[in-house]
Amino acid sequence: MRTAFKAVLIMVCLFGVTHVVAQQEEVLVPIQVIVNIDSGLIRLNRHQVMSLFLGRARSFPNGLNAKPLDYRMGSELRKIFFEWLTGKSISDIDAYWARLRYSGRTSPPRVIEDPEMSIGIVSQNNNAIAYIRQQDPTELAKLGVVVVHVITKNTESM
Repeated sequence: MRTAFKAVLIMVCLFGVTHVVAQQEEVLVPIQVIVNIDSGLIRLNRHQVMSLFLGRARSFPNGLNAKPLDYRMGSELRKIFFEWLTGKSISDIDAYWARLRYSGRTSPPRVIEDPEMSIGIVSQNNNAIAYIRQQDPTELAKLGVVVVHVITKNTESM
């Protein structure tokens, strides 16, 4: 009986560890913040990115108006991005936007469907800023897009 109990306990522990590792691997995917290559921006720090995507700032540091792009609620990329960026849960971020929307102080970023759409919009708009999963910066530059910030688990700003 004790052997069977130990075997079940070991299987439960292994499943739990495997599940946690699988979740961590998904979260370790670097995210790039992108802007139009003609925007004049080459770098944004974490605080600047957070201010833009949370509606606290309406322009880039160079004075150009900023038009952040976001993904629909429930998007895994959105969840990862905001949790890394702010250190808060996505439900806290959604509640934040609900309060701001209700008070009429500001509106959330434009919602788009997928990263390919965001790359297309950013490539044609000097004011647009978006976030995507890591891609080759050289290929992005060919599309008229430049990476200005990379968010990884261990970096605060670049």
